[in-house]
Amino acid sequence: MEFQAMISQNKQHMYRNLGEKPHQNVCFIAIPDVKSDLSNQQFFNCNFENCRFSNSDLSSSEFINCQFTNCDLSYADLRGSGFRDAVFNECEIVGVDFSTCNTSMSSFMFFRCVLDYSNFASMRMVMTTFNNCTLCNASFIGADLTASSFDNCDLSEARFESTILDEADFKSAYNFNIDPRLNRIKNASFSHLNIRGLLNTFDIKVDESHSYCEQILDMLMPYSLK
Repeated sequence: MEFQAMISQNKQHMYRNLGEKPHQNVCFIAIPDVKSDLSNQQFFNCNFENCRFSNSDLSSSEFINCQFTNCDLSYADLRGSGFRDAVFNECEIVGVDFSTCNTSMSSFMFFRCVLDYSNFASMRMVMTTFNNCTLCNASFIGADLTASSFDNCDLSEARFESTILDEADFKSAYNFNIDPRLNRIKNASFSHLNIRGLLNTFDIKVDESHSYCEQILDMLMPYSLK
């Protein structure tokens, strides 16, 4: 089945078959809520607005410098796909297995996205931005999140194990549970308001003051996964 999208390019509107490739400098608007086949496509400097890609096949496609705004990619198939400098704004991305992406070209920024039950296991995601996102039950097992930021993110039941979190910013993150004995947290940033998320496994009481937070981090460093 062929699918069409409303496209805005050079201030003109037209319909174009998504089977054409590659796509460059194109804005795809309001692709309907259908199970689309977008596999083996190439997108360069493209924008996707109000598109419904839930349960769609995006496998083996490349998205270079693309932006997704108010899109639904829940349970999409990303096997072998590549995202370089991809930006997601206000998107629903539930249950997506990012770990199957082409790891040699994976760089993301997420703003106000729902990423619950998504899988980032064993991915190299250095300096990834998560801003105002929900990541409930997401998996980061074995991932490299060096210098990544989790600004105002809900990490309820998110799984961290053998995860590299060196220099990561968790100062405004909440509801996380990170065992420093099972993860690397060298020079990671936390606040006195959420330091408890590092201590749940120790079953101890916490004086949630800024100075005490710094003391706790210093004490935990020798136990952090090497």
